[in-house]
Amino acid sequence: MNSGFIKKLVKELISDLSPRQREVIEGRYGLKGGEELTLAAVGDRYGLTRERIRQIERAALNSIESKFANGSGVKFVSAVNDIFKKFRGVREEALLVGDLRCASADLNNIRFALEASSKFNHQPEDDDFYSFWYVDNIAKKQANDFISKLKAQLKNVRAANNDYKPGDEWESNCVAVSKHFATSPFGQFGLREWPEIVPQNSREWAYLILKKNKQPMHFTELAKVIDDYRQTHRKTNAQTVHNELIKDERFVLVGRGTYGLRELGLLPGTAKEVMAHFIKKNGPLHSRDLIKLVLKERMFKENTLLINLQNRESFQRLQDGRYDVREV
Repeated sequence: MNSGFIKKLVKELISDLSPRQREVIEGRYGLKGGEELTLAAVGDRYGLTRERIRQIERAALNSIESKFANGSGVKFVSAVNDIFKKFRGVREEALLVGDLRCASADLNNIRFALEASSKFNHQPEDDDFYSFWYVDNIAKKQANDFISKLKAQLKNVRAANNDYKPGDEWESNCVAVSKHFATSPFGQFGLREWPEIVPQNSREWAYLILKKNKQPMHFTELAKVIDDYRQTHRKTNAQTVHNELIKDERFVLVGRGTYGLRELGLLPGTAKEVMAHFIKKNGPLHSRDLIKLVLKERMFKENTLLINLQNRESFQRLQDGRYDVREV
């Protein structure tokens, strides 16, 4: 099966139609390289009612159906049935086109042949599904049941899953049919509605990138990496990234425009608050030891830390030269 075979099949199928029937079929299915027209649009073209166009279309399809009893028609139906056997009676439309070794430009011809055969059923694209074909309602229900079960499992876990692998080609096909699943730019599988799977703004992108890198990054660098992953013509504004991250508690400004994630163990807070944290954790410390601990976590200037350390309302210098937090 290939593009040449499909074009030849369609030509054979419509060869015995009347001129009016052929024109209606070509318009309704976009067989001359155009878009598929509605009944009303075809009717307007010929000055006929929608109902009259429907009657002409039905008569044409009835006469075509008999051509699937032999020759190229039988070969086409057999090839499609072989594909459906592999995928338990359901196949996403774009993937089916590929299975037939055809190109996307052949889609209208393939749709016409599938419908004209009356052997297969079509589920148009909607909010929940991409366009797909199925052999019967049993096959369709089995796919729907699997999709519903997988959605429930993911919601129960509520975490992007790096380890999910479809059990077989049928499960993979069901995932492809549903609009509820997606894989993140970093290979995580989950629900499309989750920001960690399909990030919608700069803040969500920055979170995923920092979580993947596990290292703080400057907001200008983050903007560039976001653009690398987004691959759109619209550039990410670095200042927007800075403005978004500074008001989100998940992010820690570790210093000089550089952000990290709180969940990765970074200490939030001002220079004074971070120094107080280490003194409370370790007891009184000499300034050099305290600064060394702080700089492992945050990107403050040493001079900034020394100035804050001289704040007598916050710290007190003991007789042995160590610093302690001044209790209020």
